[in-house]
Amino acid sequence: MREEPRPQYCYQVQDFTMPLPKQLEDLHMKCNINHPREALVLAVHVLMTEAGFELDGWQETLPDGGIKEHPASKNFAWERSDCLMKIGYSHPTCPTVSFLVAFVLFDPSVIVHGLVMHENSTEGFSLNLRIPDFIQKAFLSDPEPNKVYKNLPTLSRLVKDSVALPLLGWAQCATNVAPTFGFMTLSSEIQLLILAYLNVRDLLAASRVNTDLFQLASHPVLWRKLFFKNFPSVEVTPTDNVSDWRERYKREYLLRKEQQEHALRLLPRMQVRLVMPNPLRNAHRPFLLPPVPQLSDDDFDFDMFMR
Repeated sequence: MREEPRPQYCYQVQDFTMPLPKQLEDLHMKCNINHPREALVLAVHVLMTEAGFELDGWQETLPDGGIKEHPASKNFAWERSDCLMKIGYSHPTCPTVSFLVAFVLFDPSVIVHGLVMHENSTEGFSLNLRIPDFIQKAFLSDPEPNKVYKNLPTLSRLVKDSVALPLLGWAQCATNVAPTFGFMTLSSEIQLLILAYLNVRDLLAASRVNTDLFQLASHPVLWRKLFFKNFPSVEVTPTDNVSDWRERYKREYLLRKEQQEHALRLLPRMQVRLVMPNPLRNAHRPFLLPPVPQLSDDDFDFDMFMR
């Protein structure tokens, strides 16, 4: 029977029947793990390295205020499980930037706080992790590392999305380094395919992130699709030769909005006689109010674009 390959990343470990990534398993066997909090810190460290971070060293802040510095070559070992632990990192894409991740125990949780420092600027990102969500209760009674951890795919997503990648993204932006991950590293074709799923509200919000996204969000393909989706009754002939679909959408939106405001101004002046509907009458009842031109939910958010 063919043996399944060992997972390379933590997110690939679906349950305890699968082996752990070699790095996590080796570290767990080498380090002095005596508390579930320590096992969770070890897993977070491995996830940081999966994002490309390199260990620079680590330190313990003891309850009496003393600090013990440790080099990167020394395995993690805790004198006390309630001490404050800080791990220093660097990243090959940002050699002038320093990264620090601190772990504070608030039983049954661990507060993970990442800090990035460049010149005189700093930025932090925090995450609250409940130890029972990711570490088995009886982990000390079982020597097998793969039975210590659980929900590793969820832990991987939380740590990378909330701490690791925000730290790296801020550092690359601060040092004018081209991004190495995320939406902006995709080809323009794939970017447009993804943006095509957004409604007007979300597309306009994306356009405000940066200049590159503004240009992408203004692509005529996106606004042509939104135009025919939200204004299906409007006829556009080949002779119209529309080149700027964003501007065409804007004009149609303003027209619809003006029609609606005009209709709403007329409504208070109309005297409406309330009549109980008769189900036997024709569906086109003469006493019903004329329909007000309707705008889609997306259109109401287009005012954001007008400002």
